[in-house]
Amino acid sequence: MLISVILPLAKNENKQKIIRCLDSLKKQSFQKFELLIITSPKLAQKLSGLFREYKFAKIHPGHWSKSAARNEGAKKAKGQFLFHLDADMKLSSGLLLELVQKTKKGKVAVVVPCPISKNVNFWGKCRRLEAKLISGDPILESPIFIKKSLFHKIHGYDEQLDPLDD
Repeated sequence: MLISVILPLAKNENKQKIIRCLDSLKKQSFQKFELLIITSPKLAQKLSGLFREYKFAKIHPGHWSKSAARNEGAKKAKGQFLFHLDADMKLSSGLLLELVQKTKKGKVAVVVPCPISKNVNFWGKCRRLEAKLISGDPILESPIFIKKSLFHKIHGYDEQLDPLDD
């Protein structure tokens, strides 16, 4: 089974967060995945040296909103399952394997909750409040690991609701 990891990058994405995210992918115990990085041509060129370090990454430059970028990645994906990732996410080394095991039990979509921030600064408190407010709300929590055929059947992300995509 191949997993297509889709990572949209905004033009102002923090380079250190991108590196941390890519490093966590590199350390996955399950290695049958492709990484589709959907970003602006300018950022793709700016970070091209960085992306060469991650042989599993394929860059797709273009001008899309975040939701449209996720949908574009899904169109180009070769995997049976899609894993929608954000640059500020750091994955535990066994996460992809755990998701694959869930598919063997018949799951077609899995919500992967983000760890709650332990930062005590203002933004850490904001993230904890945000997590508390949306936890368990099916309207606000959406599967980020989903069978590709199901994703296409529901027509992907609504590009009119871009600010709410994650």
